[in-house]
Parts: sequence; structure tokens; C-alpha cells
Amino acid sequence: MNKIFTTFVILLLISHTSIADKRNALFLGNSYTYFNGGMQNMIANIATSLGDTLTHDNNTPGGYTANQHSTNATTISKIIQGGWDYVAIQCQSQEPSFSTAQVLAQTYPYVMTLDSLIQANNTCAETVMFMTWGRMNGDLQNYPNDTYDAMQQRLRNGYTLFADSAHATISPVGAAWKVMRDNHAGINLYNADGSHPSVNGTYLAACVFYCTMFKKSCVGSQYLPSGVGNGDALSMQQVASSVVLDSLENWQQYGGIPDASFTIIPQLGFYNQIVCTNSSLRYSNSSWNFGDGSPVNNSTSPNHTFPIGTGTYTICLTVTSLCGKTDSICQTIMISPSNNSNYSTTHKIRITQYGDEIKIDNDFGNSELSFLDINGRRIYHGSLKIGSQSINLNRYAKGIYILQVKKRNELLKLHKVHNY
Repeated sequence: MNKIFTTFVILLLISHTSIADKRNALFLGNSYTYFNGGMQNMIANIATSLGDTLTHDNNTPGGYTANQHSTNATTISKIIQGGWDYVAIQCQSQEPSFSTAQVLAQTYPYVMTLDSLIQANNTCAETVMFMTWGRMNGDLQNYPNDTYDAMQQRLRNGYTLFADSAHATISPVGAAWKVMRDNHAGINLYNADGSHPSVNGTYLAACVFYCTMFKKSCVGSQYLPSGVGNGDALSMQQVASSVVLDSLENWQQYGGIPDASFTIIPQLGFYNQIVCTNSSLRYSNSSWNFGDGSPVNNSTSPNHTFPIGTGTYTICLTVTSLCGKTDSICQTIMISPSNNSNYSTTHKIRITQYGDEIKIDNDFGNSELSFLDINGRRIYHGSLKIGSQSINLNRYAKGIYILQVKKRNELLKLHKVHNY
């Protein structure tokens, strides 16, 4: 089954279940995280009110940057401790919003260092990028004519770049913040300094994180921190749930899910003998079924001999991650003593970028293709036929895009596209 479709079904089921869930999370950041008694404590209280459990730890020294966290002994020790389901990274409030060149030089390498450390010590953890909010009037300290909207867009671009490169998840607090500002201007999200969160702002961030980590709506939580009104809380719960759950394809990278792939090479001089090369990603175990009645083969890249004579066989590979997540792909092979063997991949959509050209190879069947900008707006929609087709990026503005493939409203494939 297609990887993204499998994940979509699981998420759908989780979002409608009443089974209590438990999560372990580590929060790395600074005052944006620890203000108002700590966002992580509010997330835990929201979870408890909805029947779930969040255990957590944090390291949030004031003003800390990604660079400082990447060498901080406490941060490193807590990551190495292991056992986390999520590790959230919150950069210094301005640094992801600087110019692309500055972000790539001063922030990006250290976020990637933290992610590598997280993945090396927490096999099943998801790195979560804490997309923060723009300052009330923008970053006037560094951009004299700045605005909130401009700074918010730069922050979104920066955190999306980090998440895309690390195959990480985004907690889109900043995106929810913008929806609140645009539609609920009477709810003040800022502290008096126009930068740090008010108690409303921290509550909104906590609601977004609950939805991100538990893949559930937070609407209906009875937890209210002091200073947050019932009506305001409901508005923030609704916005947080909508922003996260209605646009999971924007925020969830599914980086821990394996991607099954293999190639078949005929054994020289033997028409019925093949070598299978496993080119899967993010897996620990392999299971091969050759479709000819032979036992399942658990080798990584096995050789196989089919019965003598003409025949058509379907070879299926299932790969499993250390966390028990799976993905499968099948190829059909026709062998014959009188001609060369033929192979065809089935039920897979491959997307490859070559500079400004996106190539899509579709063996799944006729489906729908959409091209979304970083804000989730659809800028192209068309049909995707069986075979190959291309999209040229020259006509689009520079940035990050999402290519989405659906069939009868079933999500088949997501792919992040860089256009730089």
C-alpha cells in the first residue's frame, strides 16, 4: 500500500478514537517556551483534561539560539537520555526570519545538528519544529519597514526549510497565530513588549502542540489557565485544531515511515535467476514474497531462482522500521526462455526533481494532481495520467511548494518541492 495513504488512514482513525494516548516530549527553546509558567505544562494540562497524558522535560534558557543549544551540555544530555516521542526545537525568536543566506549560515547547520543528535539517540522520535509568531509590528530592529505579516511569512519559510530538510514535523503555532490575528483581533496574544506571548498566546501555542502531538482536536478541553476566558479559549481551540488537522499535509513530514523500493537485475546467463537490490529508505527489516510459492525471504537484497519455463510472477517487498512502521511495493516480472524478462512496477508514484523540472512517474492509475504554495493555496490543479509527466518550475515564484496527488479524495502522495 502506498506509504502516504497508509499514514492518512491511521491518522484518520486516531482522530476519531477515544482511546487514551500517552506521549513523552522534550522541549528545547527559550523564553517563548517558558513564559507564563511554561507552554509544556499547559499542553500537559490540556492532555489530561481530554483523557491523555503528556510527560515532558525541557531546557529553555532565555534568548537561546539553535547554535547555543547544539553545544549546550544540558540539551545534549537530555536528548541522549532517549525515550522521547517528540523533541521540539524552538529557535531564538528572530533567527529563522533573517535572510535566506543568513539563516543557512547561522541557524540551519545547528538545527540539523540537533536533529541528527535526536535521531541518533531516539530511534522512534519525531523532531518537531516550533514555528513561532511574528512580533506585533514585525522585526523593526533589523528591518525598519517591517510588518507582522512579513515577519510571519519569513518565519514560516525558515521553519518549513528546517522541517523539509530534516524530514521533521512542524507545530504551526505561527500559522494559528496569524489566523487569530486576522479573525479574532479582540483576543490579545502578546505580552506588553509586543514579542513574548500573553497567557492567551501561550494557551494558543499549547493547543496547537496538543493537536500536533496527539493528532486530535483540542476542542472541548476544560482546562483554562488563569486569565483565559471561556469564549476566548474555545476560539483558540477551534483555530488550533483547524490549522493543524485540516492541513496535516503541510505540517507532517512522515519522516519516520519507511519507503519501500527495489530494482531487479537478471542474472547473466540465467533467464530465470534475478538479483533484487533493496533501495528502500528508513527501514530495519525486509520481507520478500516472490509469488512462486517459495518461502518468504528476509534477506536485504536477495538472489532468487524461479521455476524453469515461462511464467509471470509478482514480487512484493515489505520493509519495516525499528518502530514497527511498514511500507510495501510490488513489481511484476515475466520470464521466458525465448526472450528477455520484463519488469513493471505497480502501485507507486515516484516524484523526482531535476533542477527546475519535476518529473512524475505514475503507475498507480489516473488521479488528481495539485500544486500548493507554502500557505496551502492551490496554484495548479489537473489530472495525473498513467505514465510520466513533468512540471516546470520557472513559471512559479521562488520558495517551497507541496505537490499533492489524490484519487477520489484519498491522499496518495505528498512531496515537498524546492524552487530556489
